[in-house]
Amino acid sequence: MEELFEKYLQKLNYTSTYFTRSLMSEINWNTQLIGIKGARGVGKTT
Repeated sequence: MEELFEKYLQKLNYTSTYFTRSLMSEINWNTQLIGIKGARGVGKTT
């Protein structure tokens, strides 16, 4: 598991994280469950 976490951190260092969707500020991140619904293939998992 530690090796997997190390690889994750290495990839994260090379990945740009500056882009966020416009609705990110409207989500209450303190809730226990967040559901995202929408049509297939529209990028919900991105």
